[in-house]
Amino acid sequence: MKVSMRICLAAAALALAATGPASAASLKQWWPLKVFDASSGKDVEAEYVPLPKAEKPWNLCVLFPHLKDSFWLGADYGVVEEARRAGVNMTLYEAGGYENLNKQLSQFDDCLASHADAIMPEWKSEAPGSFGADLLAKACALKTGG
Repeated sequence: MKVSMRICLAAAALALAATGPASAASLKQWWPLKVFDASSGKDVEAEYVPLPKAEKPWNLCVLFPHLKDSFWLGADYGVVEEARRAGVNMTLYEAGGYENLNKQLSQFDDCLASHADAIMPEWKSEAPGSFGADLLAKACALKTGG
């Protein structure tokens, strides 16, 4: 799977929308959002404004570790609503818990098999040996052909 800037930006937009539960009214205008652009090597404050609609109905695959608490339920709500707003298709998998890494890795493979335009594994930690680090390693191996 080829990773491109537009897919990364789409993933960032969905992730930013998933910061917690919100009312339907606030979803209509959650932007501009203050962000830090580190592309120059320094953190520069900027404002993120999403495109009104995606250029086509991309097929996105989102992986959550679980939907057992308010953080992940809020993230689910935000991702679903932002996908609707942007006019993209989204499939969400949840592994049932942080202890189910093998299940989420299998779901990652399901996303690959479905030829998703973007795969967005969601996690809270990138520490070596963590749930997210293993998924990140797999995604990077795909990107680099390793």
